[in-house]
Amino acid sequence: MKRFWAGCIWASLLGVTPLAAQTEKPPLAAESRRVDRFLIEGNTLLPPEEIDAVLKHYQGRDLTLDQMKEAAADVTSIYQRRGYYLVRAIVPQQTFDSPQVKLLVV
Repeated sequence: MKRFWAGCIWASLLGVTPLAAQTEKPPLAAESRRVDRFLIEGNTLLPPEEIDAVLKHYQGRDLTLDQMKEAAADVTSIYQRRGYYLVRAIVPQQTFDSPQVKLLVV
């Protein structure tokens, strides 16, 4: 433990930023994107209309990534209420260059 603190003191004296401080990222402002439609991939168990009914209040709005994840969680809850406890809906990596957001059911 003494070695750790000694290293921190030397680092501060030399003007070196500790590794922990280098890896921390400042909080980013929540960016939002216009979402007009969700594209559901991987759904084979539920009628698309049932999923669309849950997602309709998210459509036509500017959403943050957290709100998109919330929409995916709402889709997951439909599956769980129907007894499909291992099914999850996620927001996969994608470019948000159009007003269509992909949700992946796994």
